[in-house]
Amino acid sequence: MSHFQANSLTPDPERRARIIPILDAALDAVNPENAVSHVFRRAGDDLWVGDKRYRLDDYQR
Repeated sequence: MSHFQANSLTPDPERRARIIPILDAALDAVNPENAVSHVFRRAGDDLWVGDKRYRLDDYQR
């Protein structure tokens, strides 16, 4: 999910673990389409929102 080369940020793994989510959130803030693509995914007739699956056929009128 991360777009950053972790080792280029800092060699300290604990600090990297704290920095990466912050930088990812900053990228999502300037690129909303990217943020949505992290959460929503379509596979055939299924829409995935995070780890939940919704069958789109069930919602047809």
